Amino acid sequence: MGHDRRMAKKEDGWSRKVEVDMSTIMVKGKMAERVQKLQLEDEGRPLGAARFLNSRNRCIICGFERAFDIQTRMIEPLVGHHVKYFPAVVAWVHYHCHRKIHDTDNPITVFIQYEENDARKYYEKKAVRHTYGDMHWQ
Repeated sequence: MGHDRRMAKKEDGWSRKVEVDMSTIMVKGKMAERVQKLQLEDEGRPLGAARFLNSRNRCIICGFERAFDIQTRMIEPLVGHHVKYFPAVVAWVHYHCHRKIHDTDNPITVFIQYEENDARKYYEKKAVRHTYGDMHWQ
């Protein structure tokens, strides 16, 4: 069960935080179109000071584009995988490709260029900066 937190721009120009539980939400019709539009608007926004190895439209592991879920009628977004934390280097991958990167028996080590505790240090640093209003995360 995944949670997705992002800023959504309302029609009046104001932004609001929204939290979506992707395992339970089902949208149809005009609402599906609006959610789709929000996903596509979010495409061009960088996440802090991270360097991205590829676009959000194509998985760097398998080379395929994002999938369209015919049941929910939504584009399935790629997930950001940190190749490195310091400095932040991110690759966009399908969820199942992300699992292949971290496979315990046969990991794709070229996409794991960090030390064991780097993720914890990165997110602790990010949380502290977010708490104090610094939007330049690294």
